[in-house]
Amino acid sequence: MPIVQLLGNKAAQPYDFKVTGDPRTYADLATPAGLREIAGYADGVGPSKDYIVPRDAAGNSLAPTSFVDDAHDAGLLVHPYTFRAENPFLPLELRSGSDPAVWGDARSELEQFFALGVDGLFSDQPNIAVRARGSAKVGRGEPRLVARAILPSDAYQPGPPSGALVTPDNGVTAPFPGQPIPGFSAVLKAEHGRFWAMPDNGYGAKTNSADFLLRLYKIHPEFKTAHGGSGEVEVLRWVQLRDPHERIPFALTRSDRLLTGADFDLESVRRTPDGDLWFGEEFGPFILHTDRRGRVLEAPIALPGVRSPQNPDLPDPDAWNIRASRGFEGMALSSDGRRLYPMLEGALRDDPDPRRRILNEFSIGRGEYTGRTWDYRVDVEFPDAVIGDLTAIDRHRFVLIERDDAQGVEAQQKKIYLIDLRRTDSDGYLEKKLVLDLLVIRDPDGISLPERPGEFGVGDPFSFPLQSVESLEVLDGRRLLIANDNNYPGSDGRWIGRDLPDDTELIVVRAPALR
Repeated sequence: MPIVQLLGNKAAQPYDFKVTGDPRTYADLATPAGLREIAGYADGVGPSKDYIVPRDAAGNSLAPTSFVDDAHDAGLLVHPYTFRAENPFLPLELRSGSDPAVWGDARSELEQFFALGVDGLFSDQPNIAVRARGSAKVGRGEPRLVARAILPSDAYQPGPPSGALVTPDNGVTAPFPGQPIPGFSAVLKAEHGRFWAMPDNGYGAKTNSADFLLRLYKIHPEFKTAHGGSGEVEVLRWVQLRDPHERIPFALTRSDRLLTGADFDLESVRRTPDGDLWFGEEFGPFILHTDRRGRVLEAPIALPGVRSPQNPDLPDPDAWNIRASRGFEGMALSSDGRRLYPMLEGALRDDPDPRRRILNEFSIGRGEYTGRTWDYRVDVEFPDAVIGDLTAIDRHRFVLIERDDAQGVEAQQKKIYLIDLRRTDSDGYLEKKLVLDLLVIRDPDGISLPERPGEFGVGDPFSFPLQSVESLEVLDGRRLLIANDNNYPGSDGRWIGRDLPDDTELIVVRAPALR
């Protein structure tokens, strides 16, 4: 259940503080450090209005504070209270006379708060609030780095030795002493600042990943922000994918039916309200359905008419029509949790338009594809660009990663676009709007500094020139979380000397174009 911490009179104390002798007040909880503490147990914060726009002794509005930005930096949603239209509840400049029963200009106050970036609010006149939300002029601004955390490339996890068939690279020699985390191909919000994060099949090929176990990790990044934070990532636990009830009809690598990177190339994951997990993968390409404990619930679901060279049902070696590693890299879940939107990462083999990427719709309730599809076209300058991830914002709008396969100084295309399923161009392709160029992100607070020896792309502007940018999560109406698959130990785009394996980086970017 989502939790919102209310903040009352600044001089007052929360009841539990009084009982335990903690001298802090609500004002202390409203500091950057206090908000980070709240983020450890709550999803949002509900301050009284004056925390955001204070008033002087006469009741006139003063300049807005940094509360909204500070709360967002801590990973919290902001829902201030209480907005009412009667004169006594409005700032002096928005009142209509002195009669306390008369309504003043509540809409202007509401528009100001929406423009300041609040995620919601408490109002006694919701009809006015809804109109104000639609008309508020939200400042555009530039995308800005607001948080960063790093999981070291050699963060091996318990499990059998792995990587026996991996070619040595970047000073790393196999086999590895346990199970590495070779970056993340998908990241999902969990509770209280935690996330579920999923690596792909391990080492990039079916032939070299039989000793890599398919897992979904729960992590806790302590993001570095303008107000502090270690920038480290704690791995809390994992869910091991397995098929104890033999739902998968083809042979698996292990006799204990734990799933490995030689069985599936998982690239995307979504969690439905009942806790079930739905994975998009690339060997089929298939949709794989498990329960919350990672147990396969049904046979892998194929996309009709589409097969990769690794598909186990391929009638002959040349019967494929989607290249290897061009399956469901991105798969969104509808905002109501009823439909999946798996998107092919690359073009079909016989498609006359090599820039076309097909978005499919799958009904979870019916357990089948609906037949509805949309066409998306990658930028003309990068016809081989791939789709790194796809995530829903609301019922109709989605954000996706469009990227090249280059890294470091050679990287040219690492962009996030917004699409709306209701809007297509004259050629029938989905219209797209640039949200963020990951190669040029403002970092005025120096969150990416100090640079580590040999590090490329840090400072202001900050760059995310990593080869496989494959994770995109919408945190709220203004912030995106992005992470990379580091192809351990092969990718090295963060290093000038190109002689060290990339770490797994998680960044949070404030992107005004989302509004």
